[in-house]
Amino acid sequence: NTFGEVCRADGRTLLRDQPALCTRSLLLIWPTAPEDETEWDAECLQSYYQGGGSCVIYAGERTECVPVKEGAAADLGVTASARFQSFLHKHFQLEDSVPLP
Repeated sequence: NTFGEVCRADGRTLLRDQPALCTRSLLLIWPTAPEDETEWDAECLQSYYQGGGSCVIYAGERTECVPVKEGAAADLGVTASARFQSFLHKHFQLEDSVPLP
């Protein structure tokens, strides 16, 4: 038995085509890397938000938690695009954070 149905699909279009899914939590685990030019992670998150989604579970680095040497520019880490990080920070409130090894 499973606790709930897990949808594996292209979130950029799935959430636009089936907005009822936006009532569920969105789980993204290391969705992309900053060098990935498609930024599908940000498009998926934006579609979820526009559909009324409100609970994101993101396993990855948060920009504000990536260690940076004094005087250096902020670092995004390697788990999400800059656009994703910005959208997440602007439109969602952090409820909890669990450090992972």
